[in-house]
Amino acid sequence: MSRWVKWGASSVSIWPLMLGVLLFSATFAKADLITGDAGLVRSDMDGFALNPANLGYNNLRQIKANLELVSEEKLLIQYQGQEPISRKNSSFLFRRIFSGGQSSPPFFYVASIPSSRIGFSLVALPPMNLAADFKFGKVPIVLLDSQSYIDLNISDIKLKGYVTGKIGMRLNARWAIGTSLNYISSTSKTNAIETDSGDKLFDLDQDITIIKGSLGVRYEINKQWSIGTVFDLININDIAVSSDLLPPVPRKKLTLKTPADGLALGVRYIRGKYTFWVDSYYKKAEFQEGISLSTVSVKEKDTYPTLAFRSGVKWSLQRNLKLLGGLRIEPSGIGPGGPGADDKSGYGPFEVIQLMTAGEKLSPYNQVSVGVQTQFGKKIHPKSKKKSKKKYFYQTIVNVGAVMREASLGVAQSGEQPAAYLQQSLSIPVSITYRF
Repeated sequence: MSRWVKWGASSVSIWPLMLGVLLFSATFAKADLITGDAGLVRSDMDGFALNPANLGYNNLRQIKANLELVSEEKLLIQYQGQEPISRKNSSFLFRRIFSGGQSSPPFFYVASIPSSRIGFSLVALPPMNLAADFKFGKVPIVLLDSQSYIDLNISDIKLKGYVTGKIGMRLNARWAIGTSLNYISSTSKTNAIETDSGDKLFDLDQDITIIKGSLGVRYEINKQWSIGTVFDLININDIAVSSDLLPPVPRKKLTLKTPADGLALGVRYIRGKYTFWVDSYYKKAEFQEGISLSTVSVKEKDTYPTLAFRSGVKWSLQRNLKLLGGLRIEPSGIGPGGPGADDKSGYGPFEVIQLMTAGEKLSPYNQVSVGVQTQFGKKIHPKSKKKSKKKYFYQTIVNVGAVMREASLGVAQSGEQPAAYLQQSLSIPVSITYRF
């Protein structure tokens, strides 16, 4: 773990917290880091996480685990007129598990009904208290143009409910459809204490409800070309925050979405031993209200639409040995805001707290990755009936690689909180898939 993060859970109460954090992170599931989180059209565990329609091509039970063996991260911040801030975070093995903003879930399970060409995944949890707390030391903050450091203690974490499910069906040789729904609701308390003096600064009560629903489609044009799309049906990030410094932040109302609000479109191209994926993600600017720490007020966020790109490649050297690569370009959806009372809230200290406590990523960023995939444990496919036409599959698939990411963001003089941000990271992710 990081040298500036302390975990305050006892050994007796550690397992419910791990369970809650693991499942919470799965709500934000994407795909494989090594192939750039790309693959809206692919018939493996990474494709199942991205597009529920891909589950229609699953005819096995599969379990996948994602870990990061090594992670090195550097964060540099320079607020205008303030001392520069530099943080370096080194971790081994566990950082992927405890990162809410990670690319792929730590554990993922799918099953199938081969006779109906249906694949699915479902996990549900009842309400429970997670008897543990998190402590984050010396987090930089700017309040009313004054820079200081605070210690954050997140406690009284309660999971009010959790459901995540995906189902996909292959309609015929060319078409497949699928849908997914993720729901999580939790509450927690956060206490902020000034690092140097030990004086209490503020308390925050958080009530979070996240609902995400989507519809996916996959179409096989021919043996080389395929396309896939996913668009939002419901996408609610309802975060209610109350503090002794501020009035409560208004809650959002449940609203339905259309493809114009959020749409992902991807293409897969196969040529000989090479497979290419290229995906694009569009997200419309959404109305958001949050806490502005620079003015200590509740303001509307300065948001705007984004268009992101992800690409990946797989080169089959042998049947059980493949080379992998990926490129991801991710924009930022939060603008600079303005310093006036009537201006919107921009990127600033509140987002920095999320970077340091919730595993979020600074954007815009570019991500490059390379890796290798190996397979072993050859088994006869259960759908094989004729001895002369037996089909085989590999039981275990292992991916390992290196991922490099660099993000930089500047907020101009006219913004709410003028500053410069730089984040660089290098990680070695490993994933293991077991099929049976």
